[in-house]
Amino acid sequence: MTTKAENIHGEFLEKESGEKIFLLHSPSKLVKTYGHVIIVPPYGRNAHNSVFLTQYLVQNGFDVTRFDPRFSVGRSTGNVEKYKLSVVQQDLMTVIEHIEDSLNVPLCILTMSLSSPVAWRVANKVPKIQSVVTTVGVIDIVDTVEKAAKDELFLSERCEMYRRGELFDPSHTMMTEVLGLDIYGQEFVADLVNNDFCNASSVLEDIKSLQIPTHMIFAGNDKWVRPDLVEQAKQLSLKGSQNIVIPDLPHDFGGNAVAAKRICEKIVKLILQEFCQEYEVTPFFPRVVDIVRSASVEAKYISKMIC
Repeated sequence: MTTKAENIHGEFLEKESGEKIFLLHSPSKLVKTYGHVIIVPPYGRNAHNSVFLTQYLVQNGFDVTRFDPRFSVGRSTGNVEKYKLSVVQQDLMTVIEHIEDSLNVPLCILTMSLSSPVAWRVANKVPKIQSVVTTVGVIDIVDTVEKAAKDELFLSERCEMYRRGELFDPSHTMMTEVLGLDIYGQEFVADLVNNDFCNASSVLEDIKSLQIPTHMIFAGNDKWVRPDLVEQAKQLSLKGSQNIVIPDLPHDFGGNAVAAKRICEKIVKLILQEFCQEYEVTPFFPRVVDIVRSASVEAKYISKMIC
């Protein structure tokens, strides 16, 4: 079903297991479409939370697809207690496969924070991806999660214990608070180790291996991402990639409308420069009041969707 006002289209992709992935599609509002952007939500956020950025993109000539990974905070199957980065990776691959036959424009993956390593890894696997844009991308997942937690998680020690086979059953029901949400800590640790997400060196290798531009926006006041790793990531990215550091910006800027606006403007400029080199394109920045109105229409649309 589609709303006439905003031309939003939502759907549920059903996997062979019966589990479902919720998608939102928003077409370009320009006659000319320059590219297709898939937004991968960061941990603790859902597809609708990216409505602000989506409006910037569609107003500048991009089709946008958003999705809720399974076992996250959105409308897809499962609750966030079983959140795993490997599931986010699987679901991103599924979404790409779902739309790739209809693609006739360049594909860009856009994400932020904890989901960034997923985007870098998938971009090494899928030839159709022509660009990756990350904001406050996490490079050392274990270090960032430990810094962001209210209590000591000892994630690095638990990862080492799991490698040595000393950690108890990963399906154990002990809960761990990660960035304000409770998840099954042992399952999270097991997933990091089994899928090679627990080492910064593995993430940096994914960045180094990319043969496409990976534009990275970093926060100048990021207390959760190590500055030395930021510098390494910048050095390893493919020549032609743009790496931007925004002074005074914290990692968790989501509640700051002014900061969000600055980020959206940076992202639009980056993607337009990447995909519209042969065109003389001037970025258009929508009014906040119009975005709020669009967000309200979208929220009502989503509330009426039945799984």
